[in-house]
Formats: sequence, structure tokens, C-alpha cells
Amino acid sequence: MLRLRTTAGDLTLELRSADGEAPLTSAAIAALAARGFYRSLSWHRVVPDFVVQGGDPRGDGEGGPGWALPDEHSPRYTVFAELHSGESTLDSLQVGDEILTASVE
Repeated sequence: MLRLRTTAGDLTLELRSADGEAPLTSAAIAALAARGFYRSLSWHRVVPDFVVQGGDPRGDGEGGPGWALPDEHSPRYTVFAELHSGESTLDSLQVGDEILTASVE
């Protein structure tokens, strides 16, 4: 489980590293969270009822940890995590809200 404490509230995500369609992506997110990489980074893209994106040090969707992962393609949307709790937080997220802490349990 990935637990995100944000300025909008808390989110818990189940990383799908073992049975998901993007095991490398899920494992990388867990490793970065354990290192504190996401602390104080913001959500840079929020499209209601579709997607939220954050955790980019540049804040524009073009930054990252300094290395790239290979593409993990799927015939449908690639699932690397599923929301376990925090639906109201997810619904209220706005561009600029911050990730205060990220931890893996």
C-alpha cells in the first residue's frame, strides 16, 4: 500500500507490482516513496473524473528522478495502482495541492 498525505487529505493506493500490468512502474513508485522523493511535490495535472498526475519535481509533467523506465504497454489503460481509500480527497484535489508525505506499508 502506498499512503499519500496531501494538503487536500489522505489517499491510500494499492500498488499492483506483482499482478498489475506495469510492475516496473509500481516498483519504482514504491522505491521513490521510500526515499522521500515525493515529499513536498505538487499535483500538476487534475482532470476531474479522469486523471490526477503529480510527483514531478519540475511541476510540469516533464521532470523525474533522473532515470527512465521502459514502456509497459497494455491493450487497455495500464494499471499500476488502484485507489484503496480517499475517494473524497481524490475528488477534491486541485493543481498545486502538495504531497506532504508518501510511505509504503
